[in-house]
Amino acid sequence: LLWDIKSCWDSIYFMINHLHVLNYFFLSPSQCDIADFKLRAIEWLILQDMELVLKISHLAHEAISSKSTPMLGAVVPTFERLITQWKHLAKFIPH
Repeated sequence: LLWDIKSCWDSIYFMINHLHVLNYFFLSPSQCDIADFKLRAIEWLILQDMELVLKISHLAHEAISSKSTPMLGAVVPTFERLITQWKHLAKFIPH
C-alpha cells in the first residue's frame, strides 16, 4: 500500500494511479462479498480529474528533481509551464 507522505508531492498522484488496479480486483467474481466498497462511476470521474491535475505537477516535479541540484534557470520555466498547463486544463475541466 502507498502512503500519503507530506514531503513527497507525488504520493497522492501515485495512490490515485494505483486505484485503477484495485478496481479490477473489485470486479473479480471471487470478491463479490466486498463489491459494495468499490467506487461509484461519479467517484471515478472525480478521481480522473484529480489525476489529470496532479499528473501535471508530477511531471514538473520529475523535471526539477531529475538533477541533483536544480538550477533557478530550469526551475522558473518549469513552474511557468506548470501554471500554463493548469490554466489550459481548467478550460477543459471547469468544475
